Amino acid sequence: MLLLEKFAEAIKTHEGWFAGSRSQKNHNPGNLKFANQFKATGRDPDGFAVFANDDDGWEALIKQIKIGLTGKSKLYYPEMTILQFFERYAPSADHNNPGAYAQFVAQHCGLKIIDPIKILSEDELADSASPVPAKPKKLDIFIDGILVFSQDV
Repeated sequence: MLLLEKFAEAIKTHEGWFAGSRSQKNHNPGNLKFANQFKATGRDPDGFAVFANDDDGWEALIKQIKIGLTGKSKLYYPEMTILQFFERYAPSADHNNPGAYAQFVAQHCGLKIIDPIKILSEDELADSASPVPAKPKKLDIFIDGILVFSQDV
């Protein structure tokens, strides 16, 4: 899974995607506010975008993040930190806690809130480059710091 997708998956989790939730009912995993997004079918009474299906909502979330990574946004830019991203994506003025949100997503991705969001596109570029052979995986079992079993899996 690309880092960008992990980032989006963490947003989906933090936004409370579960059966019956607003994000799930609206097929909007990022709880994006309606802004005439491509494939949005309208808005709910609170102004959140509604999509016809989960795939369209996921695509909109990925596109929203990518816009910030490419510098094509007036709100987001590639050099901003993960914390700065969430200060705009989920501002405290909307009763969010951007610091906690940024920490949750960064931790989910193995990043720090001070990392620039452009790191998400660097992972995507690396993934699209020529394929690198997968490193063999090993199962190592340690007891009290001593390797007692090792096997290729």
